[in-house]
Amino acid sequence: MENINNNTEEWVNGALIISLRPGYNHMELQKVIGFRLEEYFNGKCKVALECALFLTKGNPTEIKKDIIKLKALVTSKQAELVPDIAIYSDKEQIFKRGFLGIPKLVIEVLDVDNEEKDLITKKEIYEQFSIPEYWIVSPMSKKIYVYILENDQFKLSGEYKFLEENIKSYKFEDLVLDIKNIELFDDGKEKLISKSDLYKAMQNKKIKNYEKALEDLNNDPKTLALYNAREDSAHERANMISSVKEEHNIEVTKKMLKLGVSVEIISKAIKIPKEQIIQIKKELES
Repeated sequence: MENINNNTEEWVNGALIISLRPGYNHMELQKVIGFRLEEYFNGKCKVALECALFLTKGNPTEIKKDIIKLKALVTSKQAELVPDIAIYSDKEQIFKRGFLGIPKLVIEVLDVDNEEKDLITKKEIYEQFSIPEYWIVSPMSKKIYVYILENDQFKLSGEYKFLEENIKSYKFEDLVLDIKNIELFDDGKEKLISKSDLYKAMQNKKIKNYEKALEDLNNDPKTLALYNAREDSAHERANMISSVKEEHNIEVTKKMLKLGVSVEIISKAIKIPKEQIIQIKKELES
């Protein structure tokens, strides 16, 4: 929902999340992607932009018939979100306040001040409610990251440079999105996370969630194999962050740099000297 200041209010597990008004690149990506999806589905599915979603694993039709259950869901403030874009295949999911149930696909566009919300907080709640496919659109890195649900966890299915290549869906096999001609604002400055919110959020979470956040940022075959090799026991998992070796740290650093995370935050999160991160960044840019 939106408040009087046009900021978006969302609720996760009783906690309020306020998102500031999005910038030009965010709105342009949301608009163009939404338009392309409308063309593809052509009325077969509902493409909703910034509409309230009340997540529930219950049957939307049955919930709407029971006023007490519907009111309890709406007022619970446990999973009331406003996805940038969501795809719904069942018209019964529509009600007065927005949508009920589980979308087939959710797309979130990152903002400089809100990365932590989409990369961790909302990603976790979407995973918890078994949303089958989740896209993260990064205007900073000019990439779209396609995640699919496998064994109750999101796994990276594809990473696309949207100005150079088409984006492919996993859930909708013949959905190929072309937004290469989109015009984004570029002020010539590197877009980095300007606040330490991501680092603080990652530090305050339980180690299991922190590991998951790093895995999401670092989900490629080589480093994932290294990660899985260290998961032979619960004890090894609990000590994964503190015992990670230099090779793994470098791969994680590369992934975070590609996502637009600042040198300062990477240094704090992974305990690597800033000078080493700057050198890795130069190598990526060369």
